[in-house]
Amino acid sequence: MPLFVLGIRFFVYTALSDAFGSRIIIFLAIGFGTVGTLIISAALAFEIMLAGRIFQAAGLAGIPVAGMAYISEEYKTRAMMIAVGDYISCNSLGRMSGRVFSGILTDLWNWRARFL
Repeated sequence: MPLFVLGIRFFVYTALSDAFGSRIIIFLAIGFGTVGTLIISAALAFEIMLAGRIFQAAGLAGIPVAGMAYISEEYKTRAMMIAVGDYISCNSLGRMSGRVFSGILTDLWNWRARFL
């Protein structure tokens, strides 16, 4: 379900990014993603955790959409290709290291520490 919401929100954020600007969408997406993460870490039931994950996915979908739009607005063609490559590779590196780090935190404490 969260991946479905993430995919649908890509289309919504594309229109919002054109209407309001990429920077505003990025900041709002970070805020909604943070609130979703806090809901997940405080959840006492699976349904609340799932709702928090859906809220988090709906918020964080704006970052890659608005990020790519921002890069295309700010850079010339040749520099844009390099910037997009850097964006994708750093995003992948961050995701992998985040999973390793969160696995260590989960092993030391519990799954709630991972989200916090």
